[in-house]
Amino acid sequence: MTVPIQALSLRRQEIVCTIRDHKVVSFDFLIRNFRGVPVSTLHYDLLQLQKMGYIQKMGATRGASYTVREHT
Repeated sequence: MTVPIQALSLRRQEIVCTIRDHKVVSFDFLIRNFRGVPVSTLHYDLLQLQKMGYIQKMGATRGASYTVREHT
């Protein structure tokens, strides 16, 4: 039921690919890799990618990490 990855914005596609390439990443890692993107925008993109089923957040505090959710 998720939208095809090609339908996502280029930035969101890059976020998913970055997480997939590194298996598990922290928010700080993503901030360093997407320096031109405001922190609030990055948070919003991650939230939307979670809602669409592309990524999964592990943990609830500042130390939370993200991984790609495997689709069956």
